[in-house]
Amino acid sequence: MEHVSNKDDVKTSLRKVVKETSHEMMMQCVSRVVSHPLHVISMRCMVQFVGREVKYSGVFSAIGRIFKEEGILGFFVGLVPHILGDVIFLWCCNLLAHFINTYAVDDNFSQASVIRSYTKFVMGIAMSMLTYPFLLVGDLMAVNNCGLRAGLPPYAPAFTSWIHCWRYLSSQVRKQGTHRALGSLHSFLRALALPGVYLCCILDVLCNCFHPSSYSTATRHGSTGVFLLP
Repeated sequence: MEHVSNKDDVKTSLRKVVKETSHEMMMQCVSRVVSHPLHVISMRCMVQFVGREVKYSGVFSAIGRIFKEEGILGFFVGLVPHILGDVIFLWCCNLLAHFINTYAVDDNFSQASVIRSYTKFVMGIAMSMLTYPFLLVGDLMAVNNCGLRAGLPPYAPAFTSWIHCWRYLSSQVRKQGTHRALGSLHSFLRALALPGVYLCCILDVLCNCFHPSSYSTATRHGSTGVFLLP
């Protein structure tokens, strides 16, 4: 009877995790859709620094410019990979943490409660690395073919969809090796450690992923590691 009771407790606990994750996923998707237009504007305002341009001078002017040139859909470019990354992150993080806490951590271990308290945090770090490509593709799509130099040939191909961008980046990784992908991840982690260099992270990603040879004559600006287009 005790075994059956424990089994029922596990099923009940799993149902609770699924229910909570589903609710969290819905809230995350809604918040992503609502905030994505501002994310697109912020990305373009940062990336325009690469070409030393002044296309977007503020939030309200950027809203008007994007709506005039691209319509309402211009505010939601790159939304799909961001949502996919968020959904995969939530489900993998919550389910893996649940299974590890349920089956891998022994209740007889004296520090079991401490380990369980950190499981979700560790899974969050691991899943962030796993879903990083989705965020990268979404950010690149937000600035691609929008009139800024960094998002146009020869510095970047004009992608027809986020899948096209994903396939292009995958082919670049296969051709050039994984060291450039790891370089982009390193830039991302630096940005997490120091929010003030987030712009540096975006520019490093562009330099790493879009025809690196085009940046061979780029000049280094100060000590922040920001590259300017020639």
